[in-house]
Amino acid sequence: MKHSFLFFRFLALLVSVCFLAGCGKDEEDLVSGTSGVSFSNAALEVPSLDAYVDNIKVSAIPITYGNTSGFPGNPYLSMNAGLRFIVLSPDGSNNLVQGNIPLAPDAAYSVFAYDTINAAGTLRVLLLTDNLTPPTPGKAHIRYIQLSPDTGRIDIRLTNTTDTIPYNAQTYVPTGSATEASLAVFRVVNPGNYNFTIKNSSGTTLPLSVPVTLVDGKIYTIYSRGKKSNGYGTTTGFNISTVTHN
Repeated sequence: MKHSFLFFRFLALLVSVCFLAGCGKDEEDLVSGTSGVSFSNAALEVPSLDAYVDNIKVSAIPITYGNTSGFPGNPYLSMNAGLRFIVLSPDGSNNLVQGNIPLAPDAAYSVFAYDTINAAGTLRVLLLTDNLTPPTPGKAHIRYIQLSPDTGRIDIRLTNTTDTIPYNAQTYVPTGSATEASLAVFRVVNPGNYNFTIKNSSGTTLPLSVPVTLVDGKIYTIYSRGKKSNGYGTTTGFNISTVTHN
């Protein structure tokens, strides 16, 4: 699945629908309300990115590598619903991600820029729709996304003294068969203090151990980034980041 062309697939679909239905700018402007979009920088070679919507910068501060727009608990940047032109750029002119995406009113989305800059001068991008329905009392929601480009199949474990949250046979997103819809799904888990560990396809435990705290009522995305060839747990090596959605 080639997630790097995700925005353009959306655009092509919209063009087809508009051609058949005869929609135009006036119809696009009929979409009312606002949407929330978070932007995460998982691109190893890009120290920081700014987000632009319809050529207007919407990120108050640069989104540095391994981090997300906004702040923990509210990573979403508010923008008008409808067809929006989205750009991620380190300097306002070199557009590493760009394309049109349709945003539904009162909906939330997560955009992940990842991998390394390709020959065309762009990054891969993943767009997920976020279900922000609050967890039931005594529970948290979590999902995991594997965005480390040189890591093969791995098994993930989040463990504490009473619970284990497994993510088995996780592969680098572009090489796997998972759809955006399946990647977007959150699991219901028990809150608590966990330890994040990984094993390779041979069952060998790899040298990474990261504490992760899941709070009652919160919603999280954990994503991996960096390259295992640069080590584990290092600045540029295989590591994880967490997005707190609420």
